[in-house]
Amino acid sequence: SALANQSHTSRTVIVRVRRGLSDLATALKSSPNVKSVNLDVDRFEIGFEGGDDSLEKLAQLIVSKGAGLIEMIEPTKGLEASFIQLTSHSNQEN
Repeated sequence: SALANQSHTSRTVIVRVRRGLSDLATALKSSPNVKSVNLDVDRFEIGFEGGDDSLEKLAQLIVSKGAGLIEMIEPTKGLEASFIQLTSHSNQEN
């Protein structure tokens, strides 16, 4: 069902922290819904599955590790991807 699929949505978030990058990377990689962790200087690109509950758990993990969370951004989808999602959603309802 559409609701069941929403809980397994793949998402990406960009996180900027002040310290403890390697320890945090290890903790993130062992976190249940995290699928990928890429480090770029002081930022992580984290791929994960789930909804806002999963995003909240990621934030809690980062804060609990004392990494100094500075920024957490979920990049917006491109216009084409949004259009495809909207049109495929309306087709399912009809």
